[in-house]
Amino acid sequence: MAELTTLARPYAKAAFAQAVEQNALVQWSDMLSIAAQFAADDELEKVLVHPALTAEQQATALTDLCGDKLSQSGKNFLMILGENKRLTLLPQIVEAFEELKAA
Repeated sequence: MAELTTLARPYAKAAFAQAVEQNALVQWSDMLSIAAQFAADDELEKVLVHPALTAEQQATALTDLCGDKLSQSGKNFLMILGENKRLTLLPQIVEAFEELKAA
């Protein structure tokens, strides 16, 4: 678990920095939480790690499920996570983001 938190921390910091820059902490918190809920689903997790799907296809599957609950910045963030094979870290990213927000 500590390893996952370590991997998630830089992404949480990047999301937090973007949220602060956009003056949108609550919106980012909501977006990340929604995406994490979907990513934690057992069936979707199979898609997010399926070797036959490209990173773009995996991230697109998640962004499509989130629909209009994501801003363009949120979609871009998920695409970056997908490119780096980190979509399954969303629950840990949310946790680290919320810790930064509370500090």
